Amino acid sequence: MFGAGRELNAAAREHVSSCSSCSALVETPLSAEIQQRLAAMVTKDLAPVRPLSLTRYFLSFLACAWLAVLTGALLLGGAGWRVSTLPQQLWLIPGLLVLAIAAPALLARLMIPGARVWIRPAHLLWLAAIWFALAALLIYPAQSYPAFARSASACLLIGLGFAAVVASAAWLILQQGFVTAPGVAAITAGGLAGTSSLALQFIYCPHLDSGHFALAHLGSFLLSIVLGWLLLRNAALERLRKAYTAN
Repeated sequence: MFGAGRELNAAAREHVSSCSSCSALVETPLSAEIQQRLAAMVTKDLAPVRPLSLTRYFLSFLACAWLAVLTGALLLGGAGWRVSTLPQQLWLIPGLLVLAIAAPALLARLMIPGARVWIRPAHLLWLAAIWFALAALLIYPAQSYPAFARSASACLLIGLGFAAVVASAAWLILQQGFVTAPGVAAITAGGLAGTSSLALQFIYCPHLDSGHFALAHLGSFLLSIVLGWLLLRNAALERLRKAYTAN
């Protein structure tokens, strides 16, 4: 590590040429005793680290999402599922299932620095948003009724409330790893929360008009992503800042 005669690479040479402290360190020969003391200081706190289990954390994120959906369905009922049409089911269920599997898998990988992901979370969420937006245009009829605003706002708040629970649980799980891309992890956690919200609304909400779906259901999905990015990203950045400050 501190052996003499080793050639510095180009980046190291450039840094040494501009840093007086490092330049003095390189030009001053170190005795064997000092090298041993430096090596001991660097390595004294090293300890074996157990590798993170992708499967374990994938299942943890998956459980958070679906436990929230099942709990909400037990509390609020399944009127929406009973009155939904076959085209609505065939359109929404595949999209929800893809997100319910992909988002936990991506979150588990984002906990490990350098782990590869097969698709960018932002691209996945954009595609999902377009897919669900097309549902409002193609498979939900336009209707008008007196209590539209009240029912849509109530449904939106219920969806966001359950999404907040899922996002909070996802954040607690994310802290078990070391997230180096907090913005990406935040929107992915928000996407998982929004997926849970949309799935729950599809199960319990009996309103089948395009306006209600767009404002309350699609709205909760999109707002969950935005709020997840704003809140969880800041929290993750603060955690990274403290970790680097402590070191």
